[in-house]
Amino acid sequence: MLYEPREIDVDEDGNIYVLDRKAIHIKVFNSCGKFVRTIGKKGQGPGEFETPSGIRITPQKEVLVCDPHSRRVLFLAWMASS
Repeated sequence: MLYEPREIDVDEDGNIYVLDRKAIHIKVFNSCGKFVRTIGKKGQGPGEFETPSGIRITPQKEVLVCDPHSRRVLFLAWMASS
């Protein structure tokens, strides 16, 4: 379930990344729309977000997360399986 989808991006393999701002995590779906996994959670540690406001997927499949409240841009390396 998505509570407050804020941003969506798609990698070159068609995997879909959805930033859920209310749940404070990123849900990943494969190119067929099947749920694959959740990335991140609320917090201040590695791989955690406070108020994520945007995401982008790089050609290297890094997930960039803009978190203005903590004044960070996180680079999360992760490869989705199709």
